[in-house]
Amino acid sequence: MFRKTSKLLIAAIAALALLASVAGAANVAARGPARGITLKRFASVLSLTQEQTTEVRGILTTLRQDAKGVIASGKTRDEKRTELLKLREQARTSVNSVLTIDQKEKADEKNLVGRLLMPRKAGAAIRQALAGLNLSADQKTQIRGIIKDAGARARAIRQDTSLTGQDKMAKLRENRRGAIQSISSGLTPDQRAKFRQWLRNHRPGAPNAA
Repeated sequence: MFRKTSKLLIAAIAALALLASVAGAANVAARGPARGITLKRFASVLSLTQEQTTEVRGILTTLRQDAKGVIASGKTRDEKRTELLKLREQARTSVNSVLTIDQKEKADEKNLVGRLLMPRKAGAAIRQALAGLNLSADQKTQIRGIIKDAGARARAIRQDTSLTGQDKMAKLRENRRGAIQSISSGLTPDQRAKFRQWLRNHRPGAPNAA
């Protein structure tokens, strides 16, 4: 059961976080409801200039268009996931290049870039999933710690200049898989059953998939 649940969890993360990393997911679970951020809010918090805002908007538009092309392609799920993760990392790098040093430091503190790149539909789906599990206070605390740690590791991986892009993606997948397994081990059988059903409904290609 654990192995089956783990595979389903990995499939769900692939469906929900095609454009979002564990760092973005950390804010979703660690702070309760998903905390995606709009470009307007992103620009306000970081005091972006009009020129910076326009540039970031262009990056987001390109990301969405490219991602739609990948999703609509006939490639396998793993190939799509790899390409989408690469697109997201490229977008993250591009957005960071627009920011000043002070703006980037402030953005890193609250994972603002990750939250900006997180699709709001995916965030809403994650909120539904967590609410449906009826987690206990202890479970919430445990999951909060697991995802917070995973988010910190993900940020460290992204900032490791000794790694190639491919190495980073591999380590991010490994980090995500470990967090998923830790979370799944803390669920009750009933919660696993409910979550499995939710995962089936949100697999890539399912009617309600993001």
